[in-house]
Formats: sequence, structure tokens, C-alpha cells
Amino acid sequence: MERGEYSQDLVSCLKGYFDCPTFSNVTIHSNLKDTYAHRPVLASQSRYFPKALHRLDEASSPRPGEDEELGMTDGVPVLDLVKENSLVVEGVLYFLYNADYQDGSPTKTPEIMTFNFLMLAAADKYGISAMKEFALGKLDSAARRFWDTSCFLKVIRHAYNTDNPTYNPIHAL
Repeated sequence: MERGEYSQDLVSCLKGYFDCPTFSNVTIHSNLKDTYAHRPVLASQSRYFPKALHRLDEASSPRPGEDEELGMTDGVPVLDLVKENSLVVEGVLYFLYNADYQDGSPTKTPEIMTFNFLMLAAADKYGISAMKEFALGKLDSAARRFWDTSCFLKVIRHAYNTDNPTYNPIHAL
């Protein structure tokens, strides 16, 4: 797979900081786990994270009835994404540091189509254009391999049953 806009040097440098407390200045909380993150990495590659991080700067902790995504733990801002699919959140964060994500077991079962579809939707939601292109490529590759499975039909149904224009690229598959 192509690495899109990322240079190999940048990716090599960032890999060592994925889920690393060194210089971490924000924590991403999901149902799966808490992940150490770095504001410049998140904000520079996403349209969603700069806004969310700005909200963290404005409020040190959520007040009753306010945004549930905001919080602090041990003085470190926490962005709460527990309402999101934990594996997708992990994949998004991994991508931001590695220009790649893990989409399944080494055997590459048909379910990777579903995961890559979810990653494509997340790329749109979080405004990560390089991941959107990457996920679409992975989804296309998986669809060509597993077109005759029930997972293919499941992904196609979901793509056509949504009003979100994000899924329009899938129609071309």
C-alpha cells in the first residue's frame, strides 16, 4: 500500500511515539484502553482533533450537562471516545503514528472488509484524508478478494443504506 502524503522518515520518527508516555500531552480514552497521544500528531493530520483539543483547553473537566468528551486525569487532558468502536479508535490512532493500520489476522479473512469499511467511515468522521485514501485502497483490495462472501454483501448494504456522502467512493467498487 502507498503511504500517501507521508515520508518514510516522518513515519519512522513517529512510530516510536505511538502510545508512548514520552512527551505525551493528551490521553485518548476508549472502551479498549487509554492511549497516550501527542497533540501535534493528532491535530496536524485531522480536522476533528484540533477542535476537540481546543475544547479540552477551554475546560479542565466536564460539568454536568456539558460535553462528555472532556476530562482530566492526573493533570493530563483526556479525550473520551468510549462511544466509538474501540478497535476503530485504536486503528485511527495507530494510523496517525504509522501511516498504516492493522486490519485483521495474517490469514486475512473476509471480515477485513467490514473493518476497512469502518476505518473509511472513521477517516471521514475525523477528517483524515490520507487515511481515507489508504482505507479505500485496503477495502478495494479486500473486496476483490472476498467479493463472493456474505461480508461483501454486508458492506455493500451498509454503504448504500447511508445518506453520508463519505461512502460514495465505495459505490465505485
